Amino acid sequence: MNAQAMNIEIITTPSLGDHSYLLVSGNEAALVDPQRDVWDALRTCRARGIGVRYVLETHVHNDYVSGAQEVRAATGARVVASARGRYEFDHLPVAEGDEIVLGDLGLRVLETPGHTPEHVSYVVYGDSAGPLAVFTGGSLMAGSAGRTDLLGEDQTDGLTRAQYRTLRRLAGLPDGTRVLPTHGAGSFCAASASPGPPTSTIGHERTTNPALLIGDEETFVHDRLAGLPRHPAYYRHMAPINRTGAVVLRRPPVPRPLTPAQVASLNGWVVDARDRESFATAHIPGSVNDELDISFAGYVGWVVPFDAPLVLVLPGPERANAAEAVRQLLRIGYEHVAGYLDGGIDRWRAEGRPVRSYPTAAITELDGRDVDVLDVRQPTEVAAGRIPGSTHLFVGDLPATLPRPSRETWTVCASGRRAALAASLLDRAGIPVTAVTRGGVPDWIKENQVMVTNGYATPQALVDTNWLEAHLDDPQVRIIEVDEDTTAYDRNHIRGAVGWNWSTDLHTKIGRDYLGQQALSELLRAAGVDEATTVVLYGGNNNWFAAYAYWIMKLRGFERVRLLDGGRKKWELEGRELTEQVPSHPRTSFTLTAQEHPEIRVLRDEVLTSRARFIDVRSPEEYRGEKLAPDHLPREQAQVPGHIPGAVNIPWARAANEDGTFRSADELRALYRDIPDGDVIAYCRIGERSSHTWFALTELLGYRNVRNYDGSWTEYGSLVGVPVEMG
Repeated sequence: MNAQAMNIEIITTPSLGDHSYLLVSGNEAALVDPQRDVWDALRTCRARGIGVRYVLETHVHNDYVSGAQEVRAATGARVVASARGRYEFDHLPVAEGDEIVLGDLGLRVLETPGHTPEHVSYVVYGDSAGPLAVFTGGSLMAGSAGRTDLLGEDQTDGLTRAQYRTLRRLAGLPDGTRVLPTHGAGSFCAASASPGPPTSTIGHERTTNPALLIGDEETFVHDRLAGLPRHPAYYRHMAPINRTGAVVLRRPPVPRPLTPAQVASLNGWVVDARDRESFATAHIPGSVNDELDISFAGYVGWVVPFDAPLVLVLPGPERANAAEAVRQLLRIGYEHVAGYLDGGIDRWRAEGRPVRSYPTAAITELDGRDVDVLDVRQPTEVAAGRIPGSTHLFVGDLPATLPRPSRETWTVCASGRRAALAASLLDRAGIPVTAVTRGGVPDWIKENQVMVTNGYATPQALVDTNWLEAHLDDPQVRIIEVDEDTTAYDRNHIRGAVGWNWSTDLHTKIGRDYLGQQALSELLRAAGVDEATTVVLYGGNNNWFAAYAYWIMKLRGFERVRLLDGGRKKWELEGRELTEQVPSHPRTSFTLTAQEHPEIRVLRDEVLTSRARFIDVRSPEEYRGEKLAPDHLPREQAQVPGHIPGAVNIPWARAANEDGTFRSADELRALYRDIPDGDVIAYCRIGERSSHTWFALTELLGYRNVRNYDGSWTEYGSLVGVPVEMG
């Protein structure tokens, strides 16, 4: 069977950031890591005359209740799961090398511990020699990898080391093998969020996934456990349910309407899913405000005791929203929903029943007020920037750690959603509160022109997404996109951005060199740049080629250039504006006359005699001589593999966080601890990745003599008679 004949359908659950899969071969199917509300997929199979033969579980899930029991009860399918999983229901236990047959496909089991101890992956084979796809569950993900800290501190170190080995084993599969993970962006089972498609290929991940660019186990353990967000409290209840097998429901429960008298008589939690302003105006005393969106169930699982009886207060249409709320709650094991208040808060008030309220405000109203500011965002968010004088207490910790303020408290977050939830918890405890429901901390930072410097030597070399968004219409700012993927700009880009093609716009037409000052001046004139313009560069893949363009501009003496910290990735993660419209900027008469900076570049002859400390920023596979270039960039390969003798391998991407932003100065100093400030030469394949490292060392850490060898391995590895090291 070829790849085209294999039918794989992705079933996405946005509320949890997860993906299940329907794998079909002929008239047989397998469901991979199904959610509890799997009924729609089962109806699809029945309508198409497809029999579900297997449920494939990659691991004991920590973030949702598995739908395996629902599938088995409805179809008689066999549940396939790891023999190490300690499951207590009838299933087919599998281990390393076991195979099952589905239609014309074969599925081979790989033991891939790390995310959990019992984790397995399923490699799909057809009638060709190589694998077609691999279901990776919570191991290898698109642009990331599964967390290893969910089962407690005593297991974290061992699982992280196992994950290191697992990822490298999976990376050994052929380049074209599709990577089909269960967890993705939005899942707290993921070590980080990664925008873009939920699936990938082994070849792409091997050369771009930060988790695969870390060359040694100790660094992997350190890096993968740094800066992880908190995960919901309900997680600890999922594995026991999934090991014993969830109660079979066979169909979605229908929540019942309740009268105000019935609601008042129930002893449980009232969860009000209306919008934050309506709740603040009038709500049932003791209720909590959790807006009905894709995060609804997750926050219930954070602040409401597991298995507590629930009553819902809903926006209209009540019946449809009740069904959606109950469905989300079932996925995380909250089954005891008594019903919803029929007629909502209006009927409650019409019967003369008591309500509570509290004020709301916009973030712009905060300045100058003598209040306690309670920041309820994730610790990782607070580390990236906060309001001076504010107190941090994550919203998920509030039920167990309520503050005792001496004055009025204003709750803040990033957008107002969590601030509203936090305010409702404080109000429930009788604490006077104002919820900042319009805007949040990023808006305050942007409005007050606060720049998070992270201890950098030259913080002005970067701008953040807030700054850039505030300057989209600034005539003295020109945004330029320089992408590894030269087609990305044509798909969409930041409004007002000009697109430069790194391979054609920045190089001379004849010979191998960069544009000189005259040709670069022409490129800048066409982009509408003049003597007063600040150029902000950005791109995809952690600003890989944007940093390259930055270094070239600095080389030619253009000083008013900045990088957008996080680049396209950060901008997309935050849901900021993108457009397909190509701008038309007035042409200028600008001429670049400033002194060039040849001291930041090193050429071949000096490399051959230099006593500098060399840093090879390519992937570990390239450094060890196992490959000549990244799989997706086959051009300009050297003649031989290996590295410059004595060079230290620190892959460029390790300088970036998962959202594409640069690591803090302290983290960068730790990363480059073996590269003291002095005569340093960075190189890669053609100088693009080493430009990123040059930026980190020079602009962010303040190293005084770092040079970029842009001939890099493409040149050095083609020279005759030069020394080369392997391994």
